Amino acid sequence: MIKINLLGTEEKQKKPIKRKGKKRSSFTEKILPFVILIIVVGLFIYIYLPDLLNFIPSILKDEVSITEPVQIEVPEKSEPAIDIAQMPAVKEEAKPEIEPVKEVPKPQPERPKPPVKTEDYLIKAYFINQREINGFSALRSAVSKKIEYNLITVNEGYFISEIIVDSNDEIAQYDIDLKGKIPGGGIKIIGVNKTIETNKLIAQIWGYLESYKGLPQKTETPFKEFYEPSEIISKIREIGEKSGFVIKSYAIQKTFEQDNYQKSPVLLKLQGYDENSINFFESLKKENLNFLILKISGVPILDKKSVLIAINLEVFVPSI
Repeated sequence: MIKINLLGTEEKQKKPIKRKGKKRSSFTEKILPFVILIIVVGLFIYIYLPDLLNFIPSILKDEVSITEPVQIEVPEKSEPAIDIAQMPAVKEEAKPEIEPVKEVPKPQPERPKPPVKTEDYLIKAYFINQREINGFSALRSAVSKKIEYNLITVNEGYFISEIIVDSNDEIAQYDIDLKGKIPGGGIKIIGVNKTIETNKLIAQIWGYLESYKGLPQKTETPFKEFYEPSEIISKIREIGEKSGFVIKSYAIQKTFEQDNYQKSPVLLKLQGYDENSINFFESLKKENLNFLILKISGVPILDKKSVLIAINLEVFVPSI
């Protein structure tokens, strides 16, 4: 726009008005204090940082030792040096204890000790055989012409006999005869029945043979010879033939070891004349063969003249 001076006066040029106030600071003035601060901090770090770094771990260690005492004990527990050192020491001390145990079998050849037990066993077997055979003979000999029997059994010191009679008086007489031959045997009449067909009485008598008076008091060591089971059967066959008995059957069972002996159970069945049964057992007793009698049973056959005898015995042969 063009200004026209109508009054013709000269317009005075206006001077700029100066305002009073603070001077504006430049950018350099603002930054300078920070730069100085950074320089000072940097110098401080440069000078004192190494000592500070060494000082901080020492503080941390002190704190750990105070606040976490368990962690200090862990390395002590993890040191198995003591236990490991003790373990081999124990094993090394145990070895000398094991070695003598291995040497224990060496004295086994010194088995002269068992002979005492062996002799006792032989004498015991001898007495048992005498007892069983004498007991059977006593039960058989008590049978008279008026008395028949259905069964005579001796089994490990006990016996049972079944007789057939006409009256109770004959039962009482049989009981008296047995008590005379087997005193203190606890003999009891355990049953009496009457048959309908024959009108006869059947009585069962029970007792034990421990106090049988026919047993020998003393004896030398028996069984000086030992035969195998098959040889024992051959010996019994020969004895039986002399008394009119024959072996009908036999069975040899599995051998087992006991009391320093190899033992073989044997079951024999013989048949012969009933009147010769006592003679057969007396001959068998005299042979004194190496077996232990477990059971003897005699059952008459229908004609009453023959008898079937079953013998359970145990053949023993020394293991050594």
